[in-house]
Amino acid sequence: MRILIVAGIEFPKGRAPARRVATLAQALAAAGADVTVSVPYSSIDSSVDRGSYRIEQAYIAKLGQSLRRGAARIPIWLHLFTRSKWTLGIIWKLVARPPDVFYAYQPWIDSLVAVAVARILGIRVYTEIVDLYPPGLTSTPLIRIAVYLDSLAIATAPRLSSGLLAISSRIEDWARSIRPSLPILRLPILVDVATFSGGDPRGFQGVVRIPGAPVIVYTGSFAKSQGLGILLEAVALLRRSGIIANLIVAGSSGTVDAEVPDELASVLGIDDCFQNLGLVDGDRIPDLQSLATVLVMPKLDLPVNQVGLSTKLGEYLASGRPVIASDVSDVRLYLMNNRDIILCKPGDVDELAEAIQRMISNPCLAKEVGQAGRSMALAHFDSNVNALRVLEFIASC
Repeated sequence: MRILIVAGIEFPKGRAPARRVATLAQALAAAGADVTVSVPYSSIDSSVDRGSYRIEQAYIAKLGQSLRRGAARIPIWLHLFTRSKWTLGIIWKLVARPPDVFYAYQPWIDSLVAVAVARILGIRVYTEIVDLYPPGLTSTPLIRIAVYLDSLAIATAPRLSSGLLAISSRIEDWARSIRPSLPILRLPILVDVATFSGGDPRGFQGVVRIPGAPVIVYTGSFAKSQGLGILLEAVALLRRSGIIANLIVAGSSGTVDAEVPDELASVLGIDDCFQNLGLVDGDRIPDLQSLATVLVMPKLDLPVNQVGLSTKLGEYLASGRPVIASDVSDVRLYLMNNRDIILCKPGDVDELAEAIQRMISNPCLAKEVGQAGRSMALAHFDSNVNALRVLEFIASC
């Protein structure tokens, strides 16, 4: 079966959407599918063969250079030109060598055009929805228009699909409200469990500010919706209680409302135990997470967090380290509080600080929670198991 996965995302290794797409592609290929991934832009230099699957892109040198420098903003004309070139390339591929399956990951307005062409050509189309809220990286009028068009594309996707894959129950319910007869597969977090359970912390031991003290690790976006500020406040509260712990964060601030963790750490008086590593290569994230005494996902109670299900939750669990997370979205469908994970009320600094203290002061309990969480990651989120479910779903509808 030839599958063309189309994903309108950047493809540096450190970003969660790229890791989800790459993990799915690798698992589908391992299950016997012939997989090609098409993305509009990437920090790599050209179309390459990833061994088990291929990645193709509408690469433009200047854009690739900007991505490699970690530029937060790229000129809008370059975005538009690249994505237009990408869309036309997909349409040509659909006409010249149609795949058996066209798989659209989170279809925005440009990839929706290709979805429509695929349907006209009689190709089976499957869309995966992980979010109902298009991101706005800047607040310019053009970006606001693009966000509006992307919202229309998301709402249209269920009507054009042969089947839909939803990351959460809320997205599944939303899709059924649009098209009740649509075949839907709930596809939760996808994790290469073996990769994330085999990290080596030695490469990051030098970033620990206070040797011998517990290490709290956060990886992911610095957007305010992710609650990083709440985590810093919780560490500061522990500090005032006489409990010293290192806090290491790694991620990016590519949104309008991003936290500035270094400034906040200084204001809270914890800059001596705080380390911001910035955007870490995805290949090194398992090593960083293996350094942790406890991993924390402090999301706020906002619609964007209730709709989706974070990739990093599965990666945290796969590490075998104890995980503290906000009680949002479908977490309780897969995990039992105080057995597989420690859940906290979103935005509650006191409750988060108490949970962190509980884990770092009781190593035996922390180990039990970490091991139980890893077992649940294997049971529910393993990419190889879920790839077989995807292939069965495609074959059935």
